[in-house]
Amino acid sequence: MTPGCLFSRPLDGGHFLATGFNPWRLIRLPAHTYTGDNLSMSTPAQTRRKQTRPWTFWGAFALTCLAALGSEGRAQTPAAPASAADSPLIIPRPKSVAWTGSRLSVDSSTRLVLALGAGRLDRMAALSVQHELHERFGLPLLPIRTATVETTGVAIVFGEPERSAWVRRGLQAWGAHPSHRSEGYELVAGSGGAVVAGHDPAGTFYGAQTLCQMLRRDAHGVYVPGGWVDDYPTLGWRGAHLFVGDRALPFHRKLIARVFARLKMNALVLECEQARWETLGRAAPSWAMSKADLKAEVAFARRYGMTVTPLVNSVGHMPWAFAGGANTDLAEDPQTPYAARVADPRTDRFLFRLYDEVLDTFGASALHLGGDEVALRGRYPYLSRAQFPTLADAFVAQVTRAHDHLKARGVRTLLWGDMLLASGEAADAASAPSAAQARQMRERLPHDIVLTDWHYRASGPFASLRPLRAAGFGPIIGATWFEPGNIAGFSQALGASREKGLLQTTWAGFNSSEANLTHEKRQFTAFVLAAECAWNGGGVDAGRLPYDPAQVFDRLYGPRTPAPPAPKPPKLGGRRAL
Repeated sequence: MTPGCLFSRPLDGGHFLATGFNPWRLIRLPAHTYTGDNLSMSTPAQTRRKQTRPWTFWGAFALTCLAALGSEGRAQTPAAPASAADSPLIIPRPKSVAWTGSRLSVDSSTRLVLALGAGRLDRMAALSVQHELHERFGLPLLPIRTATVETTGVAIVFGEPERSAWVRRGLQAWGAHPSHRSEGYELVAGSGGAVVAGHDPAGTFYGAQTLCQMLRRDAHGVYVPGGWVDDYPTLGWRGAHLFVGDRALPFHRKLIARVFARLKMNALVLECEQARWETLGRAAPSWAMSKADLKAEVAFARRYGMTVTPLVNSVGHMPWAFAGGANTDLAEDPQTPYAARVADPRTDRFLFRLYDEVLDTFGASALHLGGDEVALRGRYPYLSRAQFPTLADAFVAQVTRAHDHLKARGVRTLLWGDMLLASGEAADAASAPSAAQARQMRERLPHDIVLTDWHYRASGPFASLRPLRAAGFGPIIGATWFEPGNIAGFSQALGASREKGLLQTTWAGFNSSEANLTHEKRQFTAFVLAAECAWNGGGVDAGRLPYDPAQVFDRLYGPRTPAPPAPKPPKLGGRRAL
């Protein structure tokens, strides 16, 4: 079945010629128009037409289908490239795609259509395409939501089949089946229109990101190559790790809107212990990010379908808590203030107060405790050794108390996994002092903790998943850094064992800002490869990809300094304001 045609006949070479069925030329709707992310309830004068009764539409639909049976070889628009070499570059690469050689011409009369009850992510899907068309091609299209139909025009329809009759009928018209996988989507396009049909709202949003990458322009105008895309992610949790700072918000907004969303990343971990928390007092650095900026970033990321998890490094790696001479009476080793005293109840009061402040700011359902490299500096345990003789005893006690506090709030605990591994159980990031203590920690810690198993070696084997899962921990998040082999190899191991997901980390300095791109750009261009590998389960040869991740990052991210806003047509926001 050729996308865009209910009936078709084969031509030489296996191509198809449309027989004239244009399902989306049935659409012209009294509609609510978008102004930003909201809907105006007014009906534009240019769309006011006499409404048909519901049966009139479906009768017209059937008559058009029947008429198509006798319609042969109507005039075609110039064909879009159908060869692999000329096909659109979609990142991450879809699971299945086929190009038909047809094309959907897009102009100012094209409609972006949603069901009347469309939710936030469906609206963001349509807005993503709207802003792409405006920014790249100057087409001022307005998405519309509607429940009634009339017969004219070409449309691109967004939504889920079970929620939208538009999408359901569109898929049926093309002979396409809805996606049955979480975050999956079907995208079909032909000369009469296109359907972006998600299994869920996230799938619809990711289908729209694919459609944005399919848009092209030639001498005949803007168009979408005709074809069919069936796609879904291999790893369900695809995250980016960032630090915070007083200049982080504009930088992170650009990363979220231009890079992470376009590449179908759905999780953000913000390492934020050095924000301007009231609990910290004078220990907060001068460049600390404000709570207002943190709230703004969380809201912005969620608008793009990203869950946001705060990370507070609170078992080891804690010099932030003792900065400026603050809280030194809580140090486990006073000579090297690196970890908090496990046996002192004031430690829990301090940390739990901080956790509560962080969670109230983020509104998060999970919190990452950090917990890596606890014995990297100083003595642990030291002052608490009488009560907790071994590292395993101290670590289990501190993490378990934090876990129990969070669980009482209905919050899930995340934890780095290196302390639960000993030398020989992983090629790197095995920080337990012995195999026996690693085993004790794996056995004694609550098993509903989500482990974040970080490994940064350029190549495998990535054997750490086996002992962690054998101990009873649930699906694991693997964490990678900037080496292509590390990202591709570990994500392949994660996909093969059906783990929870992939976290692409950045360690470019505690104070996050666009200046990080000057001295550690490689850590940010790695997000492109990480998104590819998380979506498809790794197994790629980074040197043989049909694109250069660094060039893709530069193209998506754009200028490093904010450009002045482009002129905007009435009721149409620029892409930067999505």
